[in-house]
This record gives sequence, C-alpha cells and structure tokens, in this order.
Amino acid sequence: MATADVTELASFRCNFEAAEPASQAWNNFPKGCKWSPDGSVILSVHDDAVLRLYPAPDEAASVEEDQSCAGPKPLISYAQVAEGGPVADFCFFPHFTWEFPGSCCFITSSQDHPIHLRDAMTGALRNTYRPYNQVDEVCHASSLCFSLDGSKILAGFSQYIRVFDLQRPGRQVQDWLLSTRKGKGQKGIIGAVAASPAQPGVYAAGSYNRSICLYDERKRGKDAVRLADHKDSSMGGVTQLLFAGEWLLLSGHRKDSWLRAWDLRMVGTG
Repeated sequence: MATADVTELASFRCNFEAAEPASQAWNNFPKGCKWSPDGSVILSVHDDAVLRLYPAPDEAASVEEDQSCAGPKPLISYAQVAEGGPVADFCFFPHFTWEFPGSCCFITSSQDHPIHLRDAMTGALRNTYRPYNQVDEVCHASSLCFSLDGSKILAGFSQYIRVFDLQRPGRQVQDWLLSTRKGKGQKGIIGAVAASPAQPGVYAAGSYNRSICLYDERKRGKDAVRLADHKDSSMGGVTQLLFAGEWLLLSGHRKDSWLRAWDLRMVGTG
C-alpha cells in the first residue's frame, strides 16, 4: 500500500515555473504568493520589494501524460510594480472577477509606506490609505485583510487594528485598541488578520506575541474569544491566518515548524 501511495505522488510534477527575477541582491527569494479569488491571477512578492502579477495558465489542468519528460513551461509576469520598501502584506479584493475590471484590485502594505490599493490588470495605483498612530504620525501596517463584503480594509499594528473605508481614501475611520501596556488584552504586533467567511463582522487576529483572538467589529477591540495565549510555549509568533470553511482556522508561525488548525466549535468565551 505504501508503494502505491509513493507511485501516485511521484506522478505529479511541476508544469509551470517562474524564474527568480533579476536583482542586485544575490538571492532575490520569493516572500509570498497568492491566487486571486477567481483563480485567474497569481500575485507574488520577492525580496526586492517588487510585486509581480502572473496570468494563471489555462492549460495547466490539461497537460497530457506523454509529456511527463518535458520540463516546466515558463510563467511570465504581465505587470510589475515596486513598493519602495519591504512588503509586509498584500491581499486581493474578495470579489475579484477578471471579467469585471473594477473588481480587479489588491492592497499592499510596505515598510514606511501607507496602504496602497492597486489595479491588478496594470499594477497602477488607485487609492492610498494613510494609517495614523496615537501621536498622529503616519505608520505602516504589518497585516491586511478585507471585510467579507469588501467595503472595509482592516490593518494590524502593534496592539491596534485600524479600519479603513474602501471608498474613502486617506485616514482610518476606526481604531481598535486591543490592549494597553499594563492592561489585559492582545499584546504585540498583529502579524496576521483574517475575516470569517461565515460570520460577517468577525475577525481573527494573530500576534507576534504568540496569541490568537477573535473579534466582533461591534465591540471595536474587545476580544470575544481567545484561542491561544502561549507566552511560555514553543508556539511561534503568528504570521499567517486563514479560515478554511466555517469552523476551521489555520495559523502559521515564525520560527515554528507546525501549521496549526483551530476548531472554532470548541472554543470558550474569554
């Protein structure tokens, strides 16, 4: 049985690949890659802080078996844009549909730069959203996500989540204070934030301080559920969150070899 499993896995191969982009750096490694919601576009970012858009190949699913000896076909970007600083996070508009150009956009956050909304067809800048901190200085977001309906942008900062109206470029419209320095709540930089696909207005936030909490937008920063607060555990700081269906939340961590799955049916209230 084990032999059959190995044989089946061995039949899969790489059909398309994008070469490492030329750069002055000796190793221009990829830092992230995401599919658009409709599967038509691939967005990647490398160490050179350049975002590259690739068309999803239509023929990937129809490669004939007799071509198994052929090498992977090249994947070539159709648009590139430099952000000017290391990219912290990027996210596609949730209702992205290639047939409707107005919906084809994504947001990015990079070091020492505001949040940018860009056109996914050309990479052109559409809008800019400037996060202001508690001393009224522009700062950069560490994590990003859209609301379920796409009308709001949520951005993670140190002990804050800030909310932007997609239709109103400029300053944030809400500040969710998650914790004070000496008080209770979720501390540290919010390294990941994700919107629940089943419960509009509910968001998960993960911190570099090794905590994961759920928030209801009506409470504006008071955590509804605390999934993890492992100050002394081996769990690393949270860098990725993804809802996989209605009741399952996946989390990725830095300096940690585990991918964790959280069953939201089993949580208690904080």
